[in-house]
Amino acid sequence: MAEKPAALSAQERQQYQERIRRYEEDLAKRREEEERLQQEEEFLRTSLRGSKKLQALEEVRSRHQQQLVDGFVNPNYDEEDEARLEEASKACTLQMKQRQQALDGLGRKPLGVDEVLLCLHNAQHRLKTVDEHHDLSQLAALFQSPRFERALTVHRAVVSVALRNPLPVLTVSSSPAAGLPGVQGLHWDVVSGLRASTQHQPTTQAASEELQQILLSPHFKALMFCHDKVAAQKAEPPKTTTEDDEREYLYERASLYGEESIKIVRLQKSADPL
Repeated sequence: MAEKPAALSAQERQQYQERIRRYEEDLAKRREEEERLQQEEEFLRTSLRGSKKLQALEEVRSRHQQQLVDGFVNPNYDEEDEARLEEASKACTLQMKQRQQALDGLGRKPLGVDEVLLCLHNAQHRLKTVDEHHDLSQLAALFQSPRFERALTVHRAVVSVALRNPLPVLTVSSSPAAGLPGVQGLHWDVVSGLRASTQHQPTTQAASEELQQILLSPHFKALMFCHDKVAAQKAEPPKTTTEDDEREYLYERASLYGEESIKIVRLQKSADPL
């Protein structure tokens, strides 16, 4: 049975408050820096728009481009269609950007110990009873323990690696005669190509044989097999159970028993009193 963490002492509580204060100061400095950069970018944009020299250069360049244009007028061209297409493209781009920002905010930035402690500190202002504050003090002691910090560090590293590396994709081999799906078929293609190149290029025979030995080793084959299994699982759509599936499952379970020993009863909830 796991031992409950003890309540925070006065020194630990002071360190906990100091850690949260430093984290809040860092957040405030980061916000100030972001606001300063936004103001500088806005100032540069407005300065470039109001510059008379840049406007004159833009007019000269536009006149030069108009002189270089050579072609014919398309009578079927409609500016409204162009405007609608541009608006649709902007809306699609904005939607993709918002989705990417949501992913960056939720899944691509795992929380650290400081963020967890700050969340715990914010939760203290919403709790009023003594028992709840006692539970929070035990959580704070747990979050500040070295074992929890090491576990959270390992979790952050695993999430970062998983998000940096793409998920396995189930590919298709170029030689269906191999009879192997995914990268196992591609693995067979590479081995066949190496064997063919060894016959035509004897100078690279030693390197080719060494590479074939690596590719045909049991460990490498097992790695390719696991890759295809994971890719196949990720490619499958999530399974959804319907009411008919649940009823069929119940009938299947009921068939294991005799007719006299089990009966299926369906209860329906109604507003009428019993």
